[in-house]
Amino acid sequence: MKITCKNLWGLFLFSMMVLTYSCTSTIKWDKVNVDPLTNAVTFKKNNEKVSGTVAKGEKKGLYEEIVVEDGTIVYEKKYKYGKLILQVDYRIRQTTNYNDDGTVGSVVYKTVGNQDSLQIHYYANGNPRLKVDNAKRESTRYYTNGGPEETVFKTMDNQDSVKINYDEKGVITQYATFNQKTLQDTIKYLADDGTLSSIKIYKDKNPVYAAIYFKGGKIPSSETIWGKDGKSVKKKYNSQRQLLESTTYTANDIPLKSYEYTNGKQTKVTVFDDKGDVYSVNGQRIFPVMEGVQLIAYKTGFYHLYDFDRYLWVPIVMMKWKNVSGATIEESIELVGTFLEGEEEFNEKSVYLHSKYSDNPMTSGLVRQEALISGTGYTSVSALPHVNIKCNIYVNKKLYTTFKISSQQLYSNRF
Repeated sequence: MKITCKNLWGLFLFSMMVLTYSCTSTIKWDKVNVDPLTNAVTFKKNNEKVSGTVAKGEKKGLYEEIVVEDGTIVYEKKYKYGKLILQVDYRIRQTTNYNDDGTVGSVVYKTVGNQDSLQIHYYANGNPRLKVDNAKRESTRYYTNGGPEETVFKTMDNQDSVKINYDEKGVITQYATFNQKTLQDTIKYLADDGTLSSIKIYKDKNPVYAAIYFKGGKIPSSETIWGKDGKSVKKKYNSQRQLLESTTYTANDIPLKSYEYTNGKQTKVTVFDDKGDVYSVNGQRIFPVMEGVQLIAYKTGFYHLYDFDRYLWVPIVMMKWKNVSGATIEESIELVGTFLEGEEEFNEKSVYLHSKYSDNPMTSGLVRQEALISGTGYTSVSALPHVNIKCNIYVNKKLYTTFKISSQQLYSNRF
């Protein structure tokens, strides 16, 4: 038989077709054996190594197959209703999960011992969402724009060692270190220019020190130091590091005693009671408003009020208050009257018995008169004996007393 180049070329093409068919044709799962230890794939009939695609079958829309080369599994693929949802590349120990739209959802790399070495999860736009590198003991969360949001470094026993937070521009905003030996955690908050903005230090999860810094990150504007009993001392400074104020607090953050300074000299000492209210200033007793003022006279009724083009009979409470504290009252005293008809709110009015912004100080023994006049009333005087109106009186938002409004007709809002 005479063999020409044309014969050789035809023979080559035929051989390639046979080879391609043998490699790409789908092999049924029940025709092969998979070694449970080595994962080697061989034909059941002759124990020869398999090369090609082996279909595991389809169940409820889920289809699985493996791609084998010379008896070795190269790929494992899973499809759901015809869409690839998972692919395992055994050559580089990589598992890729796909979203419904075909984009990559996550990629996981395994070690020889089948432990996760590297995980990368993605947003729908393709940017990384989370990266966990177990080899470096490092994990990073990302913003949708692809920039880092938080990076955490772990110790050998998987405890946080360092945590770094970023803003969306990639600038570090927080840098935290965790010392497992000393049980001391230090969190530094950074300004936009990278300088120190504030710092917090914890010992065994309990705060021991905190500070806020002026611009530049070198001089603190305030410091807080905690003791083992939970009590704290908070200090305030000016930009020259001069002490302005120092206040001691209970473990429940209630002030106990405060010192104020001017040019390095102590100018004011304030003592607080167990509720945190001012007890004395520079040794002088300060009475709370509820104790410092006393209602010495009152009158209720319906005031004859001209309202635009008509007269109304409106509920009124007239009161006389006296400063009985023995000292001058400088803080504001607000009186609020809530008028109720039965249990339903009828109207509400407020006045200042004393305003620290506009009134002269309320000296000891001074009597002041104020009236709370409802903005809602009755057009007929005959209705007054039959209505049921009362008024709750609040002093600086604390209920002081309640008055029942009498049916008395009043033509003046003063005693």
